[in-house]
Amino acid sequence: MIHPIHAATLDRLAATLDRDAPVVMLNLLRFDPAGGQARYFGDYVPAFRRIAAALGIEGIAPLWSGAVAAPLAAPAGEAWDAVVLVRYPRLADFAAIVSSAAYRRDAAPHREAALHDWRLIAQTELARAA
Repeated sequence: MIHPIHAATLDRLAATLDRDAPVVMLNLLRFDPAGGQARYFGDYVPAFRRIAAALGIEGIAPLWSGAVAAPLAAPAGEAWDAVVLVRYPRLADFAAIVSSAAYRRDAAPHREAALHDWRLIAQTELARAA
């Protein structure tokens, strides 16, 4: 099931986080078996980048993308094809992209066609004791 990104959820997140602080998005991806991976990286990612550029948003950095070798601690039957970590300079940048009409029109349909399931988890840096 493809879960949408809800504006209300983004608003709640923005109310608890500094909108100008960096955020890393953890993407857990299960591709559609009929060419989903190629559509995700060949259609969705370029569309997302074009929208970010058109909005004047810079500094988005993929930190990691990897194929899932095996879930070592997960519920039976839970499986993901890939994990992607993307750093956004500001939560507000991510919100501006996914809230735009251009994203809904030009990128989201590619994401929905490419994925059988996904999770998107916003992360901030964890303060650690010295």
